[in-house]
Amino acid sequence: MLSKRILFFGAAEPVPSTFNADFLVIAGGGSGGGCAFGNWGGSGGGAGGYRTSFGSGNINGGNTSLLSALSLDISTNYSVTIGAGGTGVASPSTKGNSGSNSVFSVTSTGGGGGGVGQDDVGRTGGSGGGTSPTTQTRSTRVSPIQGFEGGLPGSGGSYGSGGGGGASALGGNGSNSKGGDGGAGLASLITGSSVLRAGGGGGAAYKPTSSANSGIGGTGGGGSAGVGNVGFAGTVNTGGGGGAASNLDGQSGSFAGGNGGAGVVIIRYPKSYSITLSAGLTGSTAIDGADNVTTITAGTGNVSFRIPNPFSLDYLIVAGGGVGGNFYYAGGGGAGGMLTSYGTGNISGGLQPVAATPTLDVGINYTVTVGAGGGGASTGNNSVFNTVTSTGGGYGAGGTSVGAVAGTGGSGGGGDDYGAAISGGARTSSPIQGFAGGSNPQTGNRTGSGGGGAGSTGIGSNASVSLAGLGGDGLASSITGSSVVYAAGGGAAQNATNFGVVGQDNGGSSGIGGKGARYTTNSLDAASLGNINTGSGGGGGCHALRHPYGAGGGAGVVVLRYPSSRTITLSAGLTGTTAQDGTDKVTVITAGTGNISFT
Repeated sequence: MLSKRILFFGAAEPVPSTFNADFLVIAGGGSGGGCAFGNWGGSGGGAGGYRTSFGSGNINGGNTSLLSALSLDISTNYSVTIGAGGTGVASPSTKGNSGSNSVFSVTSTGGGGGGVGQDDVGRTGGSGGGTSPTTQTRSTRVSPIQGFEGGLPGSGGSYGSGGGGGASALGGNGSNSKGGDGGAGLASLITGSSVLRAGGGGGAAYKPTSSANSGIGGTGGGGSAGVGNVGFAGTVNTGGGGGAASNLDGQSGSFAGGNGGAGVVIIRYPKSYSITLSAGLTGSTAIDGADNVTTITAGTGNVSFRIPNPFSLDYLIVAGGGVGGNFYYAGGGGAGGMLTSYGTGNISGGLQPVAATPTLDVGINYTVTVGAGGGGASTGNNSVFNTVTSTGGGYGAGGTSVGAVAGTGGSGGGGDDYGAAISGGARTSSPIQGFAGGSNPQTGNRTGSGGGGAGSTGIGSNASVSLAGLGGDGLASSITGSSVVYAAGGGAAQNATNFGVVGQDNGGSSGIGGKGARYTTNSLDAASLGNINTGSGGGGGCHALRHPYGAGGGAGVVVLRYPSSRTITLSAGLTGTTAQDGTDKVTVITAGTGNISFT
């Protein structure tokens, strides 16, 4: 069903499947010419071809008339290629490389590479490369016109080389003492701000003595010529030409011309449509007035458009819990960070307010990762949904392996007291997702401190009775339709004589956090794992001779609640189930990394 927009008089009008879009397509700039000992400096690279439909007047490449806006359809994939800049060559006999073409319905031609050595004309391109001494023949520009030709060398004496052509001007001519400047680029307001692009590269002087002898890059990203060195590169995503290389008097060695700047494709279209970029393309979208503006900066692939069909979705994201510390008398692992948008009040990790409910759209891939619990002396792994990341829980402190510190994380790992009073690990501060681990008040207790949980700090050892620290409490969420506790801290280990009841469970929230080990030979007194898919911390290990190793943290979870009118698809690599709760569907994703999408 088509989305609708509401007219001022209350009627609804279908959004059409076709629409007009403006564009700016700039190819990669050509590289500047190189040089070697005893040779003339190279010439500037030409700017990438510049073709646009946006604006008014003769502001297309070569100061020609604007092209027509494109008529696009939501049922069609459109090819996009961003042209790379030409690569500079350290050679007195090989011209600079031309840039690559950029494509979006129209093709803009890469800028021409700059000339080198003697009597060498720059390459043909969207804008042509500059010419090296002493011939007075310009490079050519392609048809249809997209820019200007390169500049000419000086006619005598020191023979400065020509600058590369720009989108709005010829490359500057060299003189007897200076290389030619790059041709100027063109300004466009297609993004909402005036930006200059597609300037030509500067030409080099013969045996320059300072930068005053070198050609300056054309406005709009052209690179300037080097002084006894390589040329400067054209600016990325402007299609600017690269600057030429030069040698100083008596200087040995070969230098490459500057690389051309990569091109860009910019598309401007009504806000009533959304864009999807395929794998292989890099870009971003911003809003300017009544339009979306998508800037694509790299790659090759397809773009397609759709009519937005937004809906609200709530989430619960819990990261993997941290591992308990290894002997001696180690701290419990911290819970994985807990972030949620569901419910009301301070029920997100660290007793923070719930986040705003996000708006999603159909037909878009959203990234999901379910963080594994920490093991082998490590923090838990992060869990991710779209742009929201919950941080893995910190590891518990221990006398060996993990080291005498507690790990930071969504909730921090617990401290220990083997030889020193070790503080608990800090919690992640931005955004807050849990609490710090417990800290020991003094040494000699032979007890560890509990890992922090989503709902409270891990409880440190009690010096008067030497009881091991409890894991911090988790927090309950009803996002699935039932109240479930997540993200409790792991319990700490201690000496058996002061432990209390054999097999006592001191993990947070009545045992979803792993319990700490006890100094006995009873297998029931080993450290236990944090509960799976709660992101709870593991229990701490006890002693080299009795249950030495801390237990792993529990894996995290991603829970999504959304209208029952939507259908979710999980990509390969994700494991999950979907159930109905009232008017909503609830998807619980328990493992993996991949993408989800909705219809």
